[in-house]
Amino acid sequence: MSQIDNNKPKWGGLLNEFLWMCAGINRKILLQCPTDWAKYAGQGGLILFTALMAMLSGSFAFYFIFQDVSWAIVFGIFWGLLIFNLDRFIVNTMYSDGKYTISWGEIGAGLPRLIIAVFIGIVISTPLELKIFEDEINVTIQELKQIKLKEYTQNDQKTLDNLRVQWNELNERPIEDVIAITTEMRNSDTYQELLAKKREIISKQSEVNQLKKTRSGLDPYKDSLNYRQVETQIKVANKELRVLNSQCNQLNSRLAAGDNTYRIAIEKAQAKKDAELTRLQSEIDEKKDMINDSEKKYAEILEKEFGGFKTRMTAYQTMKQNDMTTRIVGLFITLLFIIIEVCPTIFRMMIASGPYDCLLDAERHAKKVSSMKVISDINDDINTEIQISTKKNQERIAQEIRNNKELLQQLSAVQSEILSKAIALWREEELAKVNENPSAYIKTNKQQS
Repeated sequence: MSQIDNNKPKWGGLLNEFLWMCAGINRKILLQCPTDWAKYAGQGGLILFTALMAMLSGSFAFYFIFQDVSWAIVFGIFWGLLIFNLDRFIVNTMYSDGKYTISWGEIGAGLPRLIIAVFIGIVISTPLELKIFEDEINVTIQELKQIKLKEYTQNDQKTLDNLRVQWNELNERPIEDVIAITTEMRNSDTYQELLAKKREIISKQSEVNQLKKTRSGLDPYKDSLNYRQVETQIKVANKELRVLNSQCNQLNSRLAAGDNTYRIAIEKAQAKKDAELTRLQSEIDEKKDMINDSEKKYAEILEKEFGGFKTRMTAYQTMKQNDMTTRIVGLFITLLFIIIEVCPTIFRMMIASGPYDCLLDAERHAKKVSSMKVISDINDDINTEIQISTKKNQERIAQEIRNNKELLQQLSAVQSEILSKAIALWREEELAKVNENPSAYIKTNKQQS
């Protein structure tokens, strides 16, 4: 029989009714226990406000990712309802021994739910932390953008420096070797001097390359003295190389003045050199323009790279690493949300049983007994049907046995009757044979024997 008293109040107030619904209690039973109304209203309030915070958190997170207010609101409502239903389920399926203290049995039974609650608390707190520190995070993101922009600019500057080095080397390099057209020119003192100068240029260029290699292996801060010395040596060697190149060009001009074919070859080589210098200069100008307008050039790339949720998380982690205050505040916010999330579970463990719990246990027990009785009745009905069916089968088998017995008896009687008649007919036939010829009958029987 149900333990609910229908004479008790039918309404607990709009706020209480709503919070009881959030707590997932049996309102018909709770209405009979006014002393427990506030307790379960508080439990419902914890679940409700946890869901509201989850709703805000989900909306912020979704907005950071997709920058769409409508979808952020939809996802926030979905996420809040999901957390609401999960918390409601966790609290209403918790084991409690009905005492103020928390037993080891309650801890063991509630540990998986506590782990889930802690995880939910962390998930809820993170987007809200990002919103709380939004201004500081935006500043950090701008700093990260500037660092990345500087990296891009430095790479462009390195490319520009390399192009300038190539241009300078090509500009200072003498015109490529031109084979002397005549034997007389090949044996001239000017041409031999030109060859000697080119050998000096090759030697000096090798020296410059070796000095640059030495410089690349030095740290300008740790080995500043050696670095400056090598820099000075490179400048001196480059100055000497420019002098040699100038002398080489003068010797080429002298040879070209004395031979028209040689002059034409020199002009072609010079034109090829000038075309290459023009190409390098064009690349240098393009790279300079890119560096001057680097913020505009890389704005879209930086926006894509630093516009997502992951970037905000990275900026927030950078803030926490560089600032102890931010780290402590973030930790306390996370702990606060974890505590709020686990409160309903802890509350369920440490709350003492009240009238509502007793009536709920009685109702649950009554329903369980009633269900067990229904199951027992069903089992009895099934057993009775089985017994009746078994008895019917037994009677059917017995009847078949009796019918078979009567049939066998009738068959035996008929066989006996037939056999008696057959014997009687045989006897008459044998007597007739004896009466007709006794001697022949005796002889026939002797032969058969």
